[in-house]
Amino acid sequence: MSSWPVPSALDASTQAFPVLTAAQISRVRSGSKLRRVEPGEILFEPGDTQVPFFVLLSGSLDVVQSDLSGERLLVTHLPGGFTGEINMISGQRCIARGRVTQAGEFLELSAEGLSSRGPRFSRGPFRLPPERYSFTLC
Repeated sequence: MSSWPVPSALDASTQAFPVLTAAQISRVRSGSKLRRVEPGEILFEPGDTQVPFFVLLSGSLDVVQSDLSGERLLVTHLPGGFTGEINMISGQRCIARGRVTQAGEFLELSAEGLSSRGPRFSRGPFRLPPERYSFTLC
């Protein structure tokens, strides 16, 4: 007999913006630098290139996109959340702004550091099947 899916598996925001486990974060830590962040700090802007991959250890980060009324909130990342846009691997420009909303510590990994680890890093250490976790939005 099959079991019912856990409620979070049915939540669209959980599927679009998953949270990393402690084991996954520890795998990222080895190639990352620790960055202390303060409220109001902008980590990336629309049009930026070479945007790092961030994993939140503490604090929070809003990812917003400009629209006719000012800004539209896309997601608020909390501890265990991570950022990443397809531009990290495609070389295109960033499409959103990342603004720190609560002081904390983030792991920062450059696009070069992420890509230099190759497929082993994207599938091995994270153990994220590509059909479940796509790299599409900050």
